[in-house]
Amino acid sequence: MLELLKRESLIHRVAVVLEAAIRRGEWRRVPSERRLCVQLHVSRLTLERALDLLKKKGLIRSLPRVGYEICMAQTRVVRPKSKAIRILLRRAYECLPSWFQLVYGEVDRILLREGFELCFYSMMTLKSTTSSRRLARLVQQEQAACWVIHSVPRETQLWFMMHHIPTLVIGHCFPGVRLPAIDTDNRAICRHAVTHLMRLGHRHIALLIPRQRLAGDRFSEQGFREGINEAPPSDVRGDIWHYNLTAESVRRLIRKRWSKPGYPTALIVSHPYCAITAAGGLMQCGLRLGKDVSLICQESDETLAWATPPIASYVLSREAFARRIAHLLVRLAQTGRITAGALMLPRLMPEGTLGPAPSH
Repeated sequence: MLELLKRESLIHRVAVVLEAAIRRGEWRRVPSERRLCVQLHVSRLTLERALDLLKKKGLIRSLPRVGYEICMAQTRVVRPKSKAIRILLRRAYECLPSWFQLVYGEVDRILLREGFELCFYSMMTLKSTTSSRRLARLVQQEQAACWVIHSVPRETQLWFMMHHIPTLVIGHCFPGVRLPAIDTDNRAICRHAVTHLMRLGHRHIALLIPRQRLAGDRFSEQGFREGINEAPPSDVRGDIWHYNLTAESVRRLIRKRWSKPGYPTALIVSHPYCAITAAGGLMQCGLRLGKDVSLICQESDETLAWATPPIASYVLSREAFARRIAHLLVRLAQTGRITAGALMLPRLMPEGTLGPAPSH
């Protein structure tokens, strides 16, 4: 005669399953009771009694209106022993600016000395409805000590944060995202650029950034507005214009804004490709760079020095940036978390496109 399954044994088995998931580090906080009941195919009463067993062991504690929190001090989270550090890009590695390619080359050399391997992945459709499933499949298949995400949309940053994956953001974090990040301080750069241009006598300054803004572009706008607002009232005018991510969009905007009187005498752009296109468009309008219009790029790239005249930009030591990234990644891979990232301040290289405001 078959022995009937005792209710106490079912409660114990559910508790064993939950304890194993906690010790594997699958959750930062225990999922809701409704979700666990569906996943385990048990009643609410059975689940509650299993959770009571875990509470008595000191593995979890109940919080009013929140649910059950894992007592991390009482658990040993087993992290994957992978030595791979994986970088997720929104576009192919070959399409990155040359400056970032050289940075990652230096990061790779440093990590190899520390025993880690750097691997790159690109995912073009990170904002599509299927991106969450694709991200989950990628992270599950490609075991990693930690992840790096570079120039990805807010939805992707949120996904990595909500799944508690050890992650470093190359760039700024979007509002509501709490992940360690490293980048140049776009807010301070734009504020400094506006102040420097005002010292040169410019009273009409424009900021040109992509319409599909990344998190760093939002900080650029904030710093630009702060610099303009610090000027005497009605003394300085600041305009923020957006372009689509094409060269023709930049050229069309330049023709529209600089083909008539009253155009800005100074222009700040966010990216090197845009700076080169804007420089060509301004010269096609018959304007002399550094004489009629000053141009500054927030980022540095070796191609800017090859332009005629060379384009003024904010330069950051590639080696220093790479060392800082590698240092954060080693800590993240070894410990599973770091409390904060870093914002680095570059220096302005006043090349030929930067000059005093025209007298007329």
